[in-house]
Amino acid sequence: MVSLLICTHNRCESLKDILASLAGQKTDKDFDFEILVVDNASTDETKVAVEFFRGRFNSRLRYLYEPQKGKPHAMNLGIKEAQGDIIAFTDDDCLIEDEEFLSKIAKTFREQGSAIGFIGGKILPKWLGGPAPEWVTQSFMGPLALLDYGSQPFILDKNLAEFKRKLFYGANFAFRKELLLKYGGFKVDKTLAQDTDICLRLVHSGEKGLYAPDIRVLHKVPAQRLTSKYFYEWFYKRGIYRDDDEKYTPKFYHPFGVPFWLVRQTLQFYFKSLFSSQLADRIHYRCWAYFNLGRMMKLAKGTS
Repeated sequence: MVSLLICTHNRCESLKDILASLAGQKTDKDFDFEILVVDNASTDETKVAVEFFRGRFNSRLRYLYEPQKGKPHAMNLGIKEAQGDIIAFTDDDCLIEDEEFLSKIAKTFREQGSAIGFIGGKILPKWLGGPAPEWVTQSFMGPLALLDYGSQPFILDKNLAEFKRKLFYGANFAFRKELLLKYGGFKVDKTLAQDTDICLRLVHSGEKGLYAPDIRVLHKVPAQRLTSKYFYEWFYKRGIYRDDDEKYTPKFYHPFGVPFWLVRQTLQFYFKSLFSSQLADRIHYRCWAYFNLGRMMKLAKGTS
């Protein structure tokens, strides 16, 4: 059985959209599924929305409530309560148009056997405010929670994850339940990037993932995310929450805990953002300058 987890907080209208898109999922003699909506301390009509759709799923739709705010808490509750041996994840702002989405997940794990512990698929955009600006290039897909590594499957191992940063995102990945239990599920002390964190922990422990391009979801991208301001803020926050800066920190003294090379690199990014001829390049370099500013802020606070 495949258990699909949807964690949600105060987005009942968007939740209705994804539940409606899932209502036609197919099953057969070799495969069944359940859908678990984990309500993460919502104060809106989330429970009512789930009850409204319950009849469309022939008892396959379940409602869970997690009172402690924070998506990792909700995901870990879902893992604990899931009845399937495969646990898939998507988000409440996604749409799933493929009626065989869940059966493809089950089939992929069945065909791969024990060699593969988790899989990730494509996350394609559904632009809500018209087409994206021309400057929104492939390098900006991460901040929009989009993922497309092409049409060819590949094995995700430590080398590929570390040096190519080809990780999977929480809007469309799935795991063997035993693997999630073995490695303790999602870290509750991480407020960002829980999805990439668990991928890295798994591959560092010797587990392997599979990129499955035929397993796809659509992710709704509102117009307010297609602004340079949104990207600058996203990169700054990612810099603050980066976990591995300590291994780049020199052993010798540096002012305020910030290494000189990081200051120099940040200034280089900033000046490139001023003088690059293409708008996409200017925004790209400014984003990385903000990312480094976040890293510098974290390092400086760590020494205060």
